[in-house]
Amino acid sequence: MTNKLKHRLWLAFAKLLDYFSVSLPFFICWFYYYSNVIINPFYSMGNFIIAILYVFVFGYLCRVYDADEISLHRISEVFYSQILSFLVADGFIYLLICVLSRRLVNLIPGLMCIAAQFVIALAWSYFVHLWYFKSFPAKKTIIVYDNQQDME
Repeated sequence: MTNKLKHRLWLAFAKLLDYFSVSLPFFICWFYYYSNVIINPFYSMGNFIIAILYVFVFGYLCRVYDADEISLHRISEVFYSQILSFLVADGFIYLLICVLSRRLVNLIPGLMCIAAQFVIALAWSYFVHLWYFKSFPAKKTIIVYDNQQDME
């Protein structure tokens, strides 16, 4: 296996770990509280679709905000992007739950979910950054550029 393929596979694994570890508190919150609050409750397939929808929305927002670009950004930037991603995804799903319930639902379980996601995102950002630069050390590079236009 070439180094480039190994690098891509490990990064893909780290991203999937992020998507599912940050989504886990939402899954728990959905299955134990919010799925029972909606007026016409879903059964197994509907609950599964809501969970998959959350993972897709969160994954898309991670790509938009570069929340999983551990090789390019500092820990704080990755963590901030993670926070933006899960806050927007949680807000979107909360609005969806309110529409399905036809009323405003209790926000406390959602806030506990956000607190757990905050801790998980912080841990993921820190440990994956450490792992990445230990496994794939930075290479020495030089950048050559010119301020003036080329001479004719």
